[in-house]
Amino acid sequence: MAKVKRRTWKDMGAAEKAALVSLWVLVAGALYWFVVATSARPQPEAESKLEPVKAVSTYTGASKQALLSASQHVADLDKAMADSIAVLKSGQLQGLNTQSRLFSSLVDSGKAQFGDSVFEPLGQCFSAGIYARAWWQSQMIAANNAGVEKIPGSIQDALNSYKAARDACLVSATPTA
Repeated sequence: MAKVKRRTWKDMGAAEKAALVSLWVLVAGALYWFVVATSARPQPEAESKLEPVKAVSTYTGASKQALLSASQHVADLDKAMADSIAVLKSGQLQGLNTQSRLFSSLVDSGKAQFGDSVFEPLGQCFSAGIYARAWWQSQMIAANNAGVEKIPGSIQDALNSYKAARDACLVSATPTA
């Protein structure tokens, strides 16, 4: 039988060394995959039978009380928007922060009272708060950019969306006679 001449690591060229290392990495990867793929995975003991929690809104349909609350919500949004111009002109950081928090709290209030989706019966009331806050954010961005809108027309678009949602809110909250 012929004797096999073995080459030492020092005698191998760079390409041979790379090929040998690649082969061993491939063998190790295949072995790891085989061991992991064939190992038994623990199964969950039981599936959860809990239902996802749905936020309960105060008003789920048109009524006198829903109309009163929607009217108050819209009035609060209108007042916040009217007060925003003076806050922007003052340029006081504390006032800007307070106004931003006011818009966020009005959005949260709308979510709690009317639901958090336009697909809810009074969801447009929640949307009105979202659009009012978008209007405020567009105003602040323009103020930080020397009075120039980064997206031309964004302030007017947010205002138009707010007005449409506000009107739809009041219509959806009005009970039919």
